[in-house]
Amino acid sequence: MKFISLSSGSAGNCYYIESGGTKILIDAGVSTRYIKNALKQFDISIEEIDAVFITHEHTDHIYGVEVLSRNYNIPVYSNQLTTEHILARNFIKRKDLFNSFDKKINIKDLDIHTFDIHHDAVNPVGYVISDADLKFSVLTDTGCITKDIYESIKGSKAVVLESNHDIEMLQNGPYHYALKQRILSNVGHLSNDAAGKTAVKLINDGTEEIILGHISSTNNTYDIVFQSISYYLSVNNINIGQDVKIEIAKKCETSTMHIF
Repeated sequence: MKFISLSSGSAGNCYYIESGGTKILIDAGVSTRYIKNALKQFDISIEEIDAVFITHEHTDHIYGVEVLSRNYNIPVYSNQLTTEHILARNFIKRKDLFNSFDKKINIKDLDIHTFDIHHDAVNPVGYVISDADLKFSVLTDTGCITKDIYESIKGSKAVVLESNHDIEMLQNGPYHYALKQRILSNVGHLSNDAAGKTAVKLINDGTEEIILGHISSTNNTYDIVFQSISYYLSVNNINIGQDVKIEIAKKCETSTMHIF
């Protein structure tokens, strides 16, 4: 399986996953031109994309999906409530390309499963993508990690894991009180501390690579994210580079290609 983070953060989210002859995107929260140019760096044509899967309807996850699907005739998949919410927006011209599914679907070489997360959207989900060899998970935009969420991603060889904010930076930062409370709530976003604790559990359960994503530009920095994850791993005797590979997915920046 191959993975590329095309962009991760409040400026837009889009992840590329490939296995065998199957190529999909998780979210399309950046422009079609951006996606096309990002994929071109790896000699991947946008016309080769088999499907786009949507986690939830917030703009930073669907900004480019209408133009992308319409221009390249790419089907879009999400659960029923999310699909209905997106289709209710007047800008969707090719509604026939938008499809709903419940929990599980197969696209050629990939089995795609959803699991419920806790975020202030109509029916937000994370994704578990499996091929014949391994399990890969995408978990962002959740205010907490419940037992059910953890059990869904447990055993993944690699995980995209939200590490949105540093709690102290958020509390002392420029956001108004209501927005701070929303981010800190159980339907907000995961903090660096929550990500670190979850990472320890995942690694102990066999995860070999963690990509930290959806990092706030206002309430976090990439250096703080790395320092935080390093702390949680070191106090649990986990060595970065030896026991696990850690990478940070950045906003409006294409990652290296990960091959699992």
